[in-house]
Amino acid sequence: MSGLTIGLASIDHLTLEIKAKQSKAMEKSAKNIFAVINRHHWMLVTLLFSNACCLEALPIYLSKAVSELWAILFSVFGVLVAGEIIPMAFFTGPKQIQIAELLCPVVIGIMYLTLPITWPIAKFLDFLLGEHKI
Repeated sequence: MSGLTIGLASIDHLTLEIKAKQSKAMEKSAKNIFAVINRHHWMLVTLLFSNACCLEALPIYLSKAVSELWAILFSVFGVLVAGEIIPMAFFTGPKQIQIAELLCPVVIGIMYLTLPITWPIAKFLDFLLGEHKI
């Protein structure tokens, strides 16, 4: 989720719009990506909420399989390497747009799955900070 958060939030809307006007394939990609990033606060809250749930659940489940010390060590290492470093490098790399397009349907699914919790928080952010206009 961290990689998706950084990857989707760092997509430059204007550059993607310009590329979409130059190519039909990129136009399709841009349409799918805009469906997610144009709902910025909802996307952000959803991905951060999902990330927090995973980060909290991991040591709990690991502690049932191994001792608490090993569960903590595995969790820290797993989250740092597999949950933060590699995904952030992957999602912000040269294939950022292709990866974003591929995973946008998954993100939309998670957004609707977590809607009862994430949508009200996102609407509060819209009210408090204003909608994220691009």
